[in-house]
Amino acid sequence: MLTAEGSTREEACTAAKLAGNNAFATGDLELAAEHYVRALALWQEALDVPTAPQQLAVGQLVQYDTRCFFGVVMSAFTMFDEYFLKDLGSDQAIWVGTPGGNLRRFDRKDLRPVSRGLLDLRLAVVQNLANVRLKQNNLTEAVRWADAALVIEGRSPKALMRKGAALLRLNRPGPASDVLATALEVVPGDIEAKRLLKEAEARRSPTWICATGCCGPWGIVCGGPVVQTTAGVVSPKRLPDSTSSTGEPTSMNDDECSSCGGSASSGSRQVSPRGADCYQFALPQNPEQPQQQQQQQQQQQQEERREGNQLQTSMHEGEEARAKKKEKANDSGGMTALEVEKPTDVLNQPTKTKGSFQGSVQLWVAFVTALFAALVAVWVNGGVTFPATA
Repeated sequence: MLTAEGSTREEACTAAKLAGNNAFATGDLELAAEHYVRALALWQEALDVPTAPQQLAVGQLVQYDTRCFFGVVMSAFTMFDEYFLKDLGSDQAIWVGTPGGNLRRFDRKDLRPVSRGLLDLRLAVVQNLANVRLKQNNLTEAVRWADAALVIEGRSPKALMRKGAALLRLNRPGPASDVLATALEVVPGDIEAKRLLKEAEARRSPTWICATGCCGPWGIVCGGPVVQTTAGVVSPKRLPDSTSSTGEPTSMNDDECSSCGGSASSGSRQVSPRGADCYQFALPQNPEQPQQQQQQQQQQQQEERREGNQLQTSMHEGEEARAKKKEKANDSGGMTALEVEKPTDVLNQPTKTKGSFQGSVQLWVAFVTALFAALVAVWVNGGVTFPATA
């Protein structure tokens, strides 16, 4: 909560902003810019007014970097003096290293609470300043101040349209298409956004691909990328020459990628600590993910081939076992295997025991036939006379 001194500075900031609006309405762009810069200085003084240390609650808006990056407290562990934030510009959690790994921990001393009213005041001032610089044809400054607005509200239509128009005049139709497509997604009926996007599409390179990778020469698929303005997926570097006198981020260099802030020679968009001169307008992508997916696919294919080979081997072994069993049965000369159940002492369950008897079926038939013939001969001859016993 602002103190009395802080409230006074906030009122002075509001008055400077209104003076800039009046100068802009009269067409005095330079005077308007001076008032807006003065308003930003007063805004910073209002934020710098010392306040009594207090614990932060979930949902509290904070400034978590001296280069004017803002977030909201998502989790607070006051006993351990640990806070976890979500970046306002990207509406994403703030990670250490690769997104999805470890959340970045903040100490209370690293966070400065800011009210919603004070934050909205800054958003209005930097958007107006971007508009003034655009009308003055100071395109680099226009992009810089539009980015300063996007770190507060990543899908602000005014900031997106002003940055897209500036990039288009800077002869960067590809990045301009990314930004303007997002603006048109936020305000689909805006005529000026449609006109600028159509012009950017006509001027962009035939090999252009949007920041999310789904739109390109084959056509528009997504209708606009989600703007990514997270201030630091790793701990931000503090460079003495990376900020201006008002603590604002400087614009990107001409030799840097306008979509990810990386070098123009880079073959892919990599997550980098977005410092004062690097802004990302695509979701962070891990360059190792395609490699990992390819390795997983290869491992899966190898496992499938291994399982197929094992199945074929087991089928072949089964056929060989059946063939050997058949040959053994043929070589046994008519031996018949009998299965009888013999009780065992283990759990009183019967166990099948195999026994066998020898003899040819033909021999048994001949024996029975001969015995029957002998009996018939005895009967024909009158039988056998047994001697009487005394």
